[in-house]
Amino acid sequence: MQSPVLTRMRSEMEALAPEERDVLRAKLDELDDDVPQEEIDAAWEQEILRRLQSVKDGTAVLHDHDDVMRELDEIVQR
Repeated sequence: MQSPVLTRMRSEMEALAPEERDVLRAKLDELDDDVPQEEIDAAWEQEILRRLQSVKDGTAVLHDHDDVMRELDEIVQR
């Protein structure tokens, strides 16, 4: 059973504009995040560069869009 406070908060959050929900989501993530955002951003940048290089050097495993969408549809229908 959900507390009255959580029920009220959910109702208020549902009334927010999408942009306001994005800000709230980011703020809530910060509460539980013990890794500075700069470190997270740097790690993602390195991952993006690594993936880009693997595409350039031909070592990336690429998948056809239609195949991926078909597989996702199968997963969702289960």
